[in-house]
Amino acid sequence: MMDFEDEFTESTSAKKPDPPAQYVKLDDTELVKRDLDTFLNFLKEKALDKYKLISFIEQENSGGWTQKN
Repeated sequence: MMDFEDEFTESTSAKKPDPPAQYVKLDDTELVKRDLDTFLNFLKEKALDKYKLISFIEQENSGGWTQKN
């Protein structure tokens, strides 16, 4: 006869999976410079300006992102 093997004991110590990249906070993301260098300078500056604006809004937005804001 086989010994009882509790398959749920491992689940209590399991590591929580990392959230998908689209749900990571902007402060926790890594800005990859080589990706921006592939664009023309004016497009690169425009993208960085948008990134800075979104980062600022996220810091001021304590209630989270909703359709109303």
